[in-house]
Amino acid sequence: MTKEQFRNSGLLEQHVLGLTSPEDEELVQSYLSRYPELKKEVHDLHQAMEQYVRQQEIPPPPRVRARNEAQLSKLQQSILRRSRTVAVVAVVASIFLGLFALWLLRSNRGIHQEINKTEAEFAALKEYCEKSQREAQSQLLLFANLQDPATRSIILKGTALAPNNFAIAYWNPTQQQGWIAPNNLPPLPPGTQYQIWADIEGVMVSIGLIPPGSNDLVTIQYLPEAESLNITQEQLGGAEHPNVGLLTVNGLL
Repeated sequence: MTKEQFRNSGLLEQHVLGLTSPEDEELVQSYLSRYPELKKEVHDLHQAMEQYVRQQEIPPPPRVRARNEAQLSKLQQSILRRSRTVAVVAVVASIFLGLFALWLLRSNRGIHQEINKTEAEFAALKEYCEKSQREAQSQLLLFANLQDPATRSIILKGTALAPNNFAIAYWNPTQQQGWIAPNNLPPLPPGTQYQIWADIEGVMVSIGLIPPGSNDLVTIQYLPEAESLNITQEQLGGAEHPNVGLLTVNGLL
């Protein structure tokens, strides 16, 4: 079939209207690829058909148009309301999530604070236990030293300043250690404390201080040349030379 025969066959019009069979459509495509000028005719046919459709278009009746516009308006309002509802829900959800995050943060802070507090209390308890253990070991060692046969106990008798009071000294030449039990000394005025002296050939040498208000056993310096032990009342912190006018107790070794 020649080009003119194909043009007059009506297949181009059927192609534009979409009425060709698969076999005819294949034939049309082969002629369009073989004769490019036929493509312009197809384009012109498309333009003519679209123009005809626009000319024949019938507008909807006013009542139908108004009803359609009303339905469209209702649809738009419904979509708008749903959008607002979704927005409100999103805001509420955001606020809830924010409050939950804040609560979670505060809870975590509270947990961390409790953990830190517990750790601090545990550290303090551990330190107290270790200190108590050291003190107990020290007391056991001290008790063992006092029970040592080489340890002598010396009564330091009260002077005219405190005739009814006394102190006990423990003196161990083998271990070269000494202790004072001050629990029977009279109380002192504020700002003063007891000081212990060893008399060596008439010279008083300080060998220890008793903490104010303490009744615990006090370790003192051991001096093998000491001839006597003496306790005087001195200013807080001790003195370089004893205040013999406030000699409270003394005893020979």
